[in-house]
Formats: sequence, structure tokens, C-alpha cells
Amino acid sequence: MIAERDKLIAELRARVIIRSPEQKLIQRAGRERVKLLLGGRDSAIYRRFSRKYFSSMWNGYRDKFNVRSFRDTRESDFDNAVLWIGTWQARGPLRISAEQIELELKEHEE
Repeated sequence: MIAERDKLIAELRARVIIRSPEQKLIQRAGRERVKLLLGGRDSAIYRRFSRKYFSSMWNGYRDKFNVRSFRDTRESDFDNAVLWIGTWQARGPLRISAEQIELELKEHEE
């Protein structure tokens, strides 16, 4: 009886979508991650690359958690979602170190 109840609770939790406070936490974690990777919101690097980084991160998020939007994250995935965002790194052409980006920006300014 208890095992059935626990199983039912686990199944329901796997279907329940996170609520607004958790959605805001995920959104804030994403913003903070991109700001950290690009040297802060006021940096020239951030202004130049943030849209591409956000797009890449949220596309990866949707693929990883099989959702249309971070707002559709399942409650059972919440902890993993926050961890994933906190360790996300740009891939492919976006994976450029801040030093390389700064050098490129300086070359364009000259």
C-alpha cells in the first residue's frame, strides 16, 4: 500500500510543471551564467555575444530536458536543471575564451 502510494507520488511529480518561483530561479540562473561567462553585463563582450549565448544555452536546455521552454520544466527535473545551467558551456564556434573575444574586439576598434 505504501509502495503504491510512493510510486503514484513519483509519477505525479514527474508530470508536474514547476511553478512561478522556480521558473524565476531558472531564468535568473541562466542570466547569471551568461553574465559570468561573458565578463558581466556591462562588458563589450556581453553586448556583442550575449544573444548568441542565451540562444545556445536555452536551445541546449530545451533539448536536454525535452521541453518547449524552461517554464515547462518538470518538478522532478528542477534540481538537475539548475545544476545543468550552472555548468553550461558554449559549444562549437561560441566556445571562445573571453581573452580571444577581447582581442577580437580590440582589433575591430582599431
